[in-house]
Amino acid sequence: MINKPNNIIERKLDLQINKVEELTVEELMQTASERNAGGIPVFGVEHHELFSMLMGKMSHLGIDYEVQSVYAADGGLKSLPGAMRLPYLEKEYGEMSLQSWLLRRLIGSIHLKHGENQESIGSIGVSFHQQGIQISYGQHIKLCQNMSIMGIKNVISTYGEEYNKISNIDKMIEVVGDWVTAHEEKRARDLQIFENMKDIPMNYEQTCELIGEMNVLRVKKDILRLEKNYPLNQSQISTFTEKYVTAFRSNPEDVNSLWKLYNMGTEFHKPGETDITLIVPNNVMLSDFLIKKYKLEN
Repeated sequence: MINKPNNIIERKLDLQINKVEELTVEELMQTASERNAGGIPVFGVEHHELFSMLMGKMSHLGIDYEVQSVYAADGGLKSLPGAMRLPYLEKEYGEMSLQSWLLRRLIGSIHLKHGENQESIGSIGVSFHQQGIQISYGQHIKLCQNMSIMGIKNVISTYGEEYNKISNIDKMIEVVGDWVTAHEEKRARDLQIFENMKDIPMNYEQTCELIGEMNVLRVKKDILRLEKNYPLNQSQISTFTEKYVTAFRSNPEDVNSLWKLYNMGTEFHKPGETDITLIVPNNVMLSDFLIKKYKLEN
């Protein structure tokens, strides 16, 4: 089945060449639908419907918000790819047309404008992929365009035992409503953690120790299977180290606080840098790791 739009958006996608494609919610509405034999969406809701429900909830609560781009990517099992073209729809709408793509793997966000400052803005993150749905609350850092999720309590998911698991979509929307209602209090807590990070100086030796501990976490997960997740994988730790050493040699002031190192780490938690299914878990793991190690929360 397909969502039959009144006004066709003329656009082509190529997720075989591009690692990610950036879409609006309006464009997402014109992609192909995936429903079971009974005509019900696989997760009880389609991706664009989920965004519409969240937007409706915020409008009902009088929340000033702004929907950001949605990023789609391929990935997952070959039998259930993150993105695929449907030939019968290509015949109707054209080769690689927006309307012929079935998108199963995407992430986006909705910014909460109340309390916004020059450095950051509150944000609701939405991940939709083959494993299920994750919704998170955090702060979007403007300079580096990174999401910062301060703790696992700020994540709800339809799957996984390590998260606040909620299988009912309407209940998820209600929880998000509670989050945005308490946005001022939740944002104040996050901003205080940021300030605490800024107050912690990091020299070369201390940063090398931090990198070593992240690598230990990586080994405990990948080799010993003692951890479910980690902030950065082996390749990302190597790149992080390279970036740090290069920045330190150029100007040590650029990487002289925990805050600056934290933002360097969250650079990896973006579509195209980390698999969409891992962006939220890894982001949460990094913040939890630093909060505990440096006692950032009073």
